[in-house]
Amino acid sequence: MFWKIVGYGVLAVLVFDTAASFASINFGFPYTYAAVGSVLIYAMVGYFVFRHRGFFSAIGAALLVEVVDATLGWYISWQIGPGALPAGQATTAVIATTIVFVLFFAAVCAVIGSAIARAVHGPRNNA
Repeated sequence: MFWKIVGYGVLAVLVFDTAASFASINFGFPYTYAAVGSVLIYAMVGYFVFRHRGFFSAIGAALLVEVVDATLGWYISWQIGPGALPAGQATTAVIATTIVFVLFFAAVCAVIGSAIARAVHGPRNNA
């Protein structure tokens, strides 16, 4: 179940990144506003994995989804347009710092999703 949820999370985040990139261009809103969708995806991955595997697995699953989001998802949005950094700002240090920050943020989202799952369903279900 862990890998199935991670797979759905990866698919969701890539589809979302693509749709948000096109929406940002077509409707003229800042692409950074779309981060709310990624937050929800990370939290949902944490929620569902927590129910089956527990807290640390939930965090691991969200981090795996985020790694795909911060690499392939960012590449997709970069190619479409709104995810591209300004010229001269796309340094290795800036990209690495961004990825580390988003990894931390995804872990926080997974903790929140896990807390909601625990509040609603109690301790993890070993089914």
